[in-house]
Amino acid sequence: MPVKGESLIGSMIKLKWLRENMLELLEEPSQEELHAHCRAYILGLIRGVLMPDKTGNKVHLVYLSL
Repeated sequence: MPVKGESLIGSMIKLKWLRENMLELLEEPSQEELHAHCRAYILGLIRGVLMPDKTGNKVHLVYLSL
């Protein structure tokens, strides 16, 4: 799912966009949908739990490759 507008800031993405667009998973997702959902979940964990900052509302896209 492409990210557009203010949700993408340089090399960072807003966690709000991840929550709004990747929170729900279909009952029988395709392999691609499942991988995208897992990446979004991991990005949320990285920013919200493992590496929080003062704002906590953005995460670097560099972590997508992990």
